[in-house]
Amino acid sequence: MIDVFNETIIYRLDYVVLGPQDAVNAQIVDVLPPNVSLIGESLGTATVDNNYQGSGRTALIWNLPPATLPVGTMGSITVTVAETTAGIGENLINTVATSVMIARRRTTITIRTRS
Repeated sequence: MIDVFNETIIYRLDYVVLGPQDAVNAQIVDVLPPNVSLIGESLGTATVDNNYQGSGRTALIWNLPPATLPVGTMGSITVTVAETTAGIGENLINTVATSVMIARRRTTITIRTRS
């Protein structure tokens, strides 16, 4: 829990394509907790949706290049946010999901969050 207004929070999303097939058109969506404001992200390619699926929450959406990620591909994205006054004393919970378009089989991308 963070109790300091405007505290900077930096976390890293590590991802790996586990297979069994290559990931095609892989996308990572990071829905930010309420009561934080985005400072930046390391790839510089995220689409920022300030009303993700009508929730009023901000989401960062990355379409991972290249269009096809071979099994075993690994990478990381660093995200920096600041806590706003409304969030002081609250737990911050971050939600991250992946989406992959593939033919016939399920391909898994694992994401680990580190702060």
